[in-house]
Amino acid sequence: MSQESQLVKDLKAYMKKDGIAFRLKQSRFISQIVDVLIDSWKYGYFCCECKSTKYKKAYKIYFSSNFKNTKTGHQVENISQFVQRSGRKAFLIVELRFGRGKRNSYYKIPWKVVQKRFKAKKKFVPLFKKWKITHAKEILK
Repeated sequence: MSQESQLVKDLKAYMKKDGIAFRLKQSRFISQIVDVLIDSWKYGYFCCECKSTKYKKAYKIYFSSNFKNTKTGHQVENISQFVQRSGRKAFLIVELRFGRGKRNSYYKIPWKVVQKRFKAKKKFVPLFKKWKITHAKEILK
């Protein structure tokens, strides 16, 4: 199961009837703004962009290799525009993979941090311990 699908499954189980979480499908012919949308009368409105990287990449997500640059602009710019127009809270969810048979780590980075580092022409977003999460429900806090 993909990171996005697992996230949606966990959020649905946690929220029950208090909201919905759904994954936006991606295909070659249809653009996808973000990976996951969350709508809840109780928790609010969120969107998440999910990325996955290997442990050997030193706890960083690079703008050049982990995000796409398309005809419509860089992925960070496109998501930032969507967040501004929709009024949603947004997060970058990063899965840090440690290898076969080992438990992965997850990080919830506020989109404002991603956007600020991108505008400042930084090369990456660091994965700080303060952003580490252990369960999908922590996205809603």
